Amino acid sequence: MEVFKDAEGREWCLRVTISTVKDVRSFCDLDLLDNSGEAIRSLGDDACKLADVLYVCCKEDAEKKGITDVQFGEGLRGEAIDTATEAFLKELINFFPKKKGQMMNKVLEKAKSLQDEAVTKIEERIENLSLEELMNSPE
Repeated sequence: MEVFKDAEGREWCLRVTISTVKDVRSFCDLDLLDNSGEAIRSLGDDACKLADVLYVCCKEDAEKKGITDVQFGEGLRGEAIDTATEAFLKELINFFPKKKGQMMNKVLEKAKSLQDEAVTKIEERIENLSLEELMNSPE
């Protein structure tokens, strides 16, 4: 079980089980067991769906605390989104049998590496922009 704190300082226990996978399929229309990785990738593009998936994974904890899905989502902003996502991905990897978990971990490490490289390149391009280039850029 992975743990993260939201932007309100609340601590959440995140669990991925067969029951959770079924609930995510029902409530979020997302298959966490999708072998293509497309389902997991889509969460990076849709913060609302990510919040719903995280809520389902934390639902037991949320019910104990009397927190609704709306209140839960309000705590997911800024750095809390990153820490919650990281905790979710670790928990998902730990859900799978060892070999598949290892494979998924390598894919996620590679994706993170590529993302870091892309951010670095974009930052470099921004830093090297001149005022003239900014003024002449298409809107």
